[in-house]
Amino acid sequence: MLTMELKITIPDNNNYYSLYADGVCEKREYIKESGITRFTYREGAAIFLYYTYPAHREVCLIRNVSVPLSGTLIFLPSLSNKVEQLFSLSASGVDKTKRAAGFLHKHYGSAHDWSDDFYIRLYFLLRKGGKINYFALEKLADLFR
Repeated sequence: MLTMELKITIPDNNNYYSLYADGVCEKREYIKESGITRFTYREGAAIFLYYTYPAHREVCLIRNVSVPLSGTLIFLPSLSNKVEQLFSLSASGVDKTKRAAGFLHKHYGSAHDWSDDFYIRLYFLLRKGGKINYFALEKLADLFR
């Protein structure tokens, strides 16, 4: 069975946008001649992509799959192939997602080892107005552990 690796390429200098990829990568390599860093992710990996454009910030949670549960694969900048997007948030949702991922890393060991159902519920929790409800986040994580 063929596995589908995902390569995320981040250039040293890009005037249009910057990208930070938060996931468990299999391989990281720096290509000095091209001035790029390339990260390789296994099939099934969940990755938070933080894009920063001149007047816009966005976080996309993706899963590297060849056959998506939602029925749709999308192509995003700097990715080698299409992926399934589980959710996307902008503006203050970016900061809330970073905080939630940090909480999951600190208290549960990882923010990347959860089911799609967990991530969809996380999306709705992050969409609520105001600050993150850490009590609700903890209850959600306990429900899925």
